Amino acid sequence: MLASLFNILILTAIVFAGVYIACKGYAYEISTRRMLLASLTFAVLMTLPIPIPIVDLIVPAVGLYVGLMDDNFDRSTVNKVFLFTFLFAVLTSVGLAYLLR
Repeated sequence: MLASLFNILILTAIVFAGVYIACKGYAYEISTRRMLLASLTFAVLMTLPIPIPIVDLIVPAVGLYVGLMDDNFDRSTVNKVFLFTFLFAVLTSVGLAYLLR
């Protein structure tokens, strides 16, 4: 249980960093609370054991995308922020796992 909470906190921090960098890079202005909630949603959904192989990646990604959506911006900006954040989270997580093995 404690290891799972630690994994959620680390993944939340990684995804939040990706969201923050992407929002600043693409001039996508959402609140810090919304960034944190989208990051936390992704991290929690990523740690849930979903037995279907591809669905366990799709569900957290959809949660992150929905958390990032805002009515004031067009979808292309949301797509760019989402794609950057998702790639940042995957690459950082893989790199961190490689360094800590």
